[in-house]
Amino acid sequence: MTQRTEMASEPRMNRICELLAKALLLEKARRVVDDRTESASAPAGPGPVKDESDDARLEALVALRGEVSPTSIRETLGWPRTRVYLAVHRLQVAGRIVAVGQTRSLVYRISPDRAAQAVLN
Repeated sequence: MTQRTEMASEPRMNRICELLAKALLLEKARRVVDDRTESASAPAGPGPVKDESDDARLEALVALRGEVSPTSIRETLGWPRTRVYLAVHRLQVAGRIVAVGQTRSLVYRISPDRAAQAVLN
């Protein structure tokens, strides 16, 4: 009976460890993005400053990970769908990121033009 309980609890403990590791990684990514954008952000206030800050945070996340999905953006930055959509749209219009894939396989990457500029600088 004890052995059976131990066997049943092992997969449960593995799942708990997986969830804890995921939570820690998401928190670490959030801190890295916040640290990278802290130096570049202007004082907080209403209006366009928030948009610029959102754009900088999102661009830093994409640069850090290489490619991100809308879901991973929401999980990492804690933003609602609308805020993610607006920030992604602004960066796409500005030519700073590009969308690759469709629907469920959609990911965003740094624009090849921006990546080339980063390498050359």
